[in-house]
Amino acid sequence: RQASRRADLLSAQDDNRYTEATLGHTPTDTYGKYDRALRAKFTKYSNWRDAQQAQFMSDIKDLETEIATAGLIKNNAQRQQHSEFAEQLINSKELREKAGGNVFKDENGNLIGANAALASAIATSRSEYAKSVDEARQIIKHYKLDAKQRQGLALNKKSIPLPGGVNLSGDSIFVREAAIEEQIKYGTATEVAELLSELPPEFYSSAASALAESGVKNKASFLGGKLVDDMLKGDINNRSDLMNYFANWLEGGKYKPETLATTDADAVKLLMEAVNTTSVISNKKRQDLKKVINTILTDKRLSANATDATKEQFEIFRNML
Repeated sequence: RQASRRADLLSAQDDNRYTEATLGHTPTDTYGKYDRALRAKFTKYSNWRDAQQAQFMSDIKDLETEIATAGLIKNNAQRQQHSEFAEQLINSKELREKAGGNVFKDENGNLIGANAALASAIATSRSEYAKSVDEARQIIKHYKLDAKQRQGLALNKKSIPLPGGVNLSGDSIFVREAAIEEQIKYGTATEVAELLSELPPEFYSSAASALAESGVKNKASFLGGKLVDDMLKGDINNRSDLMNYFANWLEGGKYKPETLATTDADAVKLLMEAVNTTSVISNKKRQDLKKVINTILTDKRLSANATDATKEQFEIFRNML
């Protein structure tokens, strides 16, 4: 039976070859055998065929690149168009009412469709902005920018040339926003304090949001809580405002030795600066603060959690109180 089935299969293949040949086509397997025979006999033919195939693959890659480029152009154009239309909707009552259909109204006579159009426009605008910031963040991460470079971008004090003709600058609001978020989330207490002191008002909201998620609170507990609210309200506009906030935090005394013990060396320096540059802290609070620092330095458990650099700064802090 197997031999019979094999014979039937070969017969069918021969029929297919004959049919292809009568239609003017060279059967695939026949062409392959012919090509292999020519390659084996003629080196020049083999080289010519290899060059043909290489050119064919190159043409395919070029075509793929063109298709991908055209797709990106189309996608970016659509994003730009959607963003511009969203801004037009947000800024034009007439356009919102037109887009909403000018039909359905609530009990107060407000056009429901217009409100829906406004909500959609705001969602689109915020989504596109967030997407652009995230794209800038991916560039920052891809090129592995260090803290100094990110800080420079966040403060718009540095332009960074990168491989491939890429140039990052804080002049791009998306690059600057991404750098601010990265630095506040992962920077040192000193770097975060510099940003909070120098950022212009248009970045206060972003800075406050990043601060709420930042790990810097683990090494400087005063860089969080009410400070986030004060940033959102616009109460922190310069270094002096920030130092006053730190001084008031110390004067308020809402901390325990366990809380202050996790403060790192850089953060202790910020507290010393606050004491030196303001007149907020009373003599009584200075004495209370001395006791807290004494506890941190003498308690074995608390002292074990502090680095040598932190202990050194705490000793300096205690001596200046």
